[in-house]
Amino acid sequence: PDHFAALREDVLPRLIETRRDTHSLRIWSIGCSNGAEPYSVAILLRELLGDEVDSWRISLTGGDISEKALSAARAGRFNAWALRTMGPEDRAKYFDRDGAICVLKRQFRSMVRFERQNILDLLSPTPPLEWTAFDLILCRNVLIYLEPYLQRRALTTFHYSLIPNGFLLLGKTETIGGVPDLFAP
Repeated sequence: PDHFAALREDVLPRLIETRRDTHSLRIWSIGCSNGAEPYSVAILLRELLGDEVDSWRISLTGGDISEKALSAARAGRFNAWALRTMGPEDRAKYFDRDGAICVLKRQFRSMVRFERQNILDLLSPTPPLEWTAFDLILCRNVLIYLEPYLQRRALTTFHYSLIPNGFLLLGKTETIGGVPDLFAP
């Protein structure tokens, strides 16, 4: 909840204000699993931008190595346990019911593109152009699975992939300790 409060109250409003002249945002969710994270960002963006959302070019990409996870993410289907912290009013606002399953409404699902990605394939000092110029990179609970030298390479790639003054959001157990000069808290 702390991460999404920071996104809602600080990070996304700052990015929206910074990018108001171009009406564009590029966001990358690495290790997105079932899609909950990028879909949550899509919901936040729709709420923050309101009627303006359709005038923005929003590139919101979720990547994961697992085709099974990506298939589940594309479906946007969640059980009650996955939405246990969401109140019934918000569930009705964002989801349609299909028996015991909640299906994310199309307006949110259509904002997110999912791609198969292996983070190790992206660890390059100069990643491909399509993996640059991000306003926000979310990489929560992915780096913990990498050896320290791979963590440093990943963080270096993320630094290169962000616009100046872009944001990197890590999990609570992850740090930029290996490359402290590349990021500011």
